[in-house]
Amino acid sequence: MSRDVGVIVVAAGRGARLGGVPKQFRDVAGEPMLFRTLRPFLDHPDVHTVAVVLPASVVETPPPWLAGLAGPRVRLVVGGDERADSVRAGLVTLPPNCATVLVHDGARPFASPDVISAVIAGARRGMGAVAACPVTDTLKEAAPQPDGSALVRRTVPRGGLWRAQTPQGFPRALLERAHAGAGSATDDAQLAEQAGSAVMLVPDSPLNLKVTTAEDLVLAEAIARMGGRADGQTGGACLAFRTPSDLQAALPVIQAHLLAGKVLAYPTETVYGLGTLASAEALDRLSAMKGRPPGKPFLLLISGREMAEAYGLVFTPSARALAEACWPGPLTLVLAGGEGRLPDTLRGPERGIAVRHTSHALMAQLVGSLGQPLTSTSANRPGQLPAPGPERILQLFAAEVASGDLLVLDGGALGNVPPSTVVDCTEPEPRLVREGALPRAELRRAVGRLAP
Repeated sequence: MSRDVGVIVVAAGRGARLGGVPKQFRDVAGEPMLFRTLRPFLDHPDVHTVAVVLPASVVETPPPWLAGLAGPRVRLVVGGDERADSVRAGLVTLPPNCATVLVHDGARPFASPDVISAVIAGARRGMGAVAACPVTDTLKEAAPQPDGSALVRRTVPRGGLWRAQTPQGFPRALLERAHAGAGSATDDAQLAEQAGSAVMLVPDSPLNLKVTTAEDLVLAEAIARMGGRADGQTGGACLAFRTPSDLQAALPVIQAHLLAGKVLAYPTETVYGLGTLASAEALDRLSAMKGRPPGKPFLLLISGREMAEAYGLVFTPSARALAEACWPGPLTLVLAGGEGRLPDTLRGPERGIAVRHTSHALMAQLVGSLGQPLTSTSANRPGQLPAPGPERILQLFAAEVASGDLLVLDGGALGNVPPSTVVDCTEPEPRLVREGALPRAELRRAVGRLAP
C-alpha cells in the first residue's frame, strides 16, 4: 500500500485542567506523553506526513526531542483558538499526496496499530471512520436543581451507544469539505456527518484513553507499565500483584480489561485462577480459553456474604454457619437463588451457584474494589495441573496473552495447595461435594452432620 496517509495530531492545549502544565508534555513512565502519541503513527507503514499542531510558543522553541523529529515527515504547526481551527491549520500543511487524513488527540498516547490500520481502511472506502467503544455504563440524564445539585431525569438506554475516540479518518476531500462548512461540533466525525457523509465505527479499547485529569495520568502510568498497548496486549509481561501499592497501580488497568469482557489470571489462597466479570459474553470467552466442556459451571469470588446476598443468593442456616466459621478461606459454598441477576451458565447440576470469599488478601481487596463478583476456574488446560505461577500461565496461554485477551497478575509462585472444599448448601442439610483444603472434620465443627 502506498504511503498516502497524513496525520494531524492536535496538541495545542495549554493544560488548564492539569495545573497549567501542557499535558502533552507530561512524562508518562519516563517518556513525554506526546512522544508516545506520535510513535505508532510514525511507525505505521502507510503514514507519509504527521502535522503536530502546537501552541505558538512550543513551535518557536520546541523541546530538544521534538526539535529532533521536526523535518519533512514531521511538521510543527501553530494551532488556533478552537480545536477545529487547529485541525484546519494541520490540514493545509499536509502535502497534496496525502489523500487520506487521520485526526488524533495529542493526549491520547496509546493508539493501537491495528486500530490505526482499521481506521485507514475505513477512510479509504470513501467515508469517515472513528475509533470508538460501546457504552457499558448505565447512563442518567440530569435535571439541574436551583442549588447547583442534580436529580436523575431519566435513565438513557445505552443499547447502540458508542463513545467516540481517536484516531478518526477521512478521505481528504471529505474532511476539507466538512471543515469548509463547519458548524458547531465536538469532533471531526460530527462535521463529516453534517456534511452528509457516512461514518463507520471501528471497535477500540477503553485503554486508548484521553489524558485530561490527574486521575487519567495515574491510569496512563499503569498502562505504560503494562507495555503501553491500547489493545491490552502485554507482550508476555505481567502486572506486579504482591503489595497493596501494586494493587492500586494495577486497578485501573484491571477494571478496563475486565469491562472489555476479557480474562484475568490471578493468585488465590489455593491455586492460580482465571476469571472474568459475571456476564454471559465474558463467560463464553472464558469457556473457550479454558477449553471447558459445555454445562460445567464456574464459581464466583465474592468480597463477603453481603455481596452474594446483593445478587439474590440464599444462605440457609447451615450456609451462614459455614461462612461465619470458614470465610474468608478455601471453602466454596453452592447456594440457591440469583435468578435474573447472574447468568444461568454459572449454575451447576444442583441448580445452585458456587461462591467463595477468598482469604488471599489482595484478591479480596480487588473483588471489593470491583464491587461485583469475579468468576473463577483453575488456570490450566484440560487434563493439566493448575499453573503454580505466572510463568507457567504465560506458557500455557501464550496466544491469549499475545492477543490481549488474557492479563496476568504476578503474585509469585504458589505452593502445592489443595483446591477449595466444596459444600452444596442448596438444601437445608449441607452436602460435601469435594473435600479439599478444609477437611470434613472442620466443617462438622461448624454445622454438625454433612450429607454424604
